[in-house]
Amino acid sequence: MGRGGVERMWGNMAFQAQLQSVLVPQPNGNVEFSWINARYNGKSILAEVHALEGNTCVFEAFCSGAAMAVQKDAASNHKTSDIRFNVRSLVMDYESHTSRTLAKESNSQLPSDLREKTVIQLFQKNGVLASSASWEGEQRIKLTRYLHSRLPQFDKIADFIRVEASHFVLFVGYGFEGGSSGKPYLIFLNSHGVEFGDNGFGRIYFDVIYRNSFYVLTAVAPPVVPKECGTSTSAAKFPDEDPDDRPTQRRRLNTGRDN
Repeated sequence: MGRGGVERMWGNMAFQAQLQSVLVPQPNGNVEFSWINARYNGKSILAEVHALEGNTCVFEAFCSGAAMAVQKDAASNHKTSDIRFNVRSLVMDYESHTSRTLAKESNSQLPSDLREKTVIQLFQKNGVLASSASWEGEQRIKLTRYLHSRLPQFDKIADFIRVEASHFVLFVGYGFEGGSSGKPYLIFLNSHGVEFGDNGFGRIYFDVIYRNSFYVLTAVAPPVVPKECGTSTSAAKFPDEDPDDRPTQRRRLNTGRDN
């Protein structure tokens, strides 16, 4: 084995050691790491568990992921965030942008990743309405960056979960059945409410995931806006929008659509 091969071998061993160093033994004999109980910089960054309405798992997962990205950014500055993205408003954005309704899409011959790509575009270009105790009403929050991979490997996904914070779900942890040399699995936040699985969370063996793509989202926590100073910052909302801007938003998207 040449020098490069030795360096790769030791690098991979160190990488594996990092993944396993944060694993916590579970009562059933498994070992896991997840943001269900873990803290980032002493702060919880776990997205809220809630139930989807209709065929909206993509929208729920992206909103939960974006919320975790904002909370991670806030925690990195020793702050907390209670941000919650408006899933219904995102669905309305999507339907206006594509001139289709979710109910009719299931019968159409559409690319399998159309919803994901469109949601990412809306998050980056327009932002998605969000609420927080830090401001009145709702304001639009954008993603600053995202990474998309079509060839996921367990170690890579586990490492993203460890350092960063699919039916479409949000991965929040990873584990090994029966110990660190056991069968690997991922822990996910579902969108079927607390009645699903373990209070809204589930586990799935890595080798049975049937969708071969995943996204890592990055966002910046917005500044706190004193309530007496208005409902939002000028940069966060479009100039012609009200606190509840969805009618205006629909008119704008209907007149300037780029499909």
